[in-house]
Amino acid sequence: MEKEISEVNYYDQAKEIALKQGWVTVSLIQRRLRLSYGYTLSLVQGLQHRGIVGPADETGRCRLITGPETAGQDMKTLDLSRQEVTDTLDDFYLANHDRLITVRENFGDTHLEGPLLMDLDSYWQQPVKLMIVGQETNGWNCDYDDLQSLKKTYREFNMGEQYYSSPFWNITRKIEAIIGIPAFSCAWTNLNRFDYEGGSVPDNAVPKLSELDYFVRDEVRIASPDVCLFYTNRKNDSRLAAVFSDLEFQEVEGLPYNHFCRLVHPSLPHHTYRTPHPRTIRMRGWESSFLSVMERLLPKSNIKRET
Repeated sequence: MEKEISEVNYYDQAKEIALKQGWVTVSLIQRRLRLSYGYTLSLVQGLQHRGIVGPADETGRCRLITGPETAGQDMKTLDLSRQEVTDTLDDFYLANHDRLITVRENFGDTHLEGPLLMDLDSYWQQPVKLMIVGQETNGWNCDYDDLQSLKKTYREFNMGEQYYSSPFWNITRKIEAIIGIPAFSCAWTNLNRFDYEGGSVPDNAVPKLSELDYFVRDEVRIASPDVCLFYTNRKNDSRLAAVFSDLEFQEVEGLPYNHFCRLVHPSLPHHTYRTPHPRTIRMRGWESSFLSVMERLLPKSNIKRET
């Protein structure tokens, strides 16, 4: 006779998944616990009834609610193993796979490359974790229906290892050095999941691609960086504000406010800054002052690196 597992135990497991993820879907719980759809639906409804998660949003996700049962649970400080976090990131991508395809197919024959999906390695080993948010790639893997292929492309790119002279990656290498972590050990994602014809996204394509902007919010939550730099330029501030409700833009002493600012939001680390694209930073002659301010403000690893 099979060992009977109580309904309460399944509920507790479903609740633990919700606390670690920050959200759940019926398919996510069903996949993790290997239960029938109907029974899994009743578990999610139980989480909603007890005020753990809210109603499903347009993506099918029921987000965590701060209440009596979740008080004191800080999603940024949960003790998750590297494998648990990797699984959580993969589960997020899988749960939103249909949304990626829908947005991609809305562009018909237009050549979009991507989506960019993270697969992190040495990032998890760093005492100070750095995350970079760019705007879009300039060419990428087009197998948007194959998660493993997209992750392989990300790993092989290795945070711009071969792009020595690119301002984007050259300045990122200098930020890694300032913090005191090895080169190529940051996390990297983009506001735009896809690029457009192998390059920048035109204004008329932004409304549709911005439907996927919530990916950045959840990637930041899952990766839980200590430092986050948005190289997204002020032109995308309205998109960031739509994703992070009540987002504050604060002046950074020593840098021109209309181009550089600190982003303040409960879902973002204390050290979160929005800057122009590094190419603009270099062309406008701001690189030296920007790095000097980052040297002054950013936390440092206490592990000495060989020079």
